[in-house]
Amino acid sequence: MVNPVLQREDDLSLNEAIAERKLGVSRKFAIALLDHFDHTGVTTRVGDTRRLRS
Repeated sequence: MVNPVLQREDDLSLNEAIAERKLGVSRKFAIALLDHFDHTGVTTRVGDTRRLRS
């Protein structure tokens, strides 16, 4: 689910606004989902963006 969204971005980064728009969910849900990905190791938070972990 995250991989296709991140692969569309040039630098493989994602923020709340991009997740909200690309996933078609509310900002509240996008933030919770991205936080879950951070905690489970799918992404790493760098400032206001998330980067896909290698």
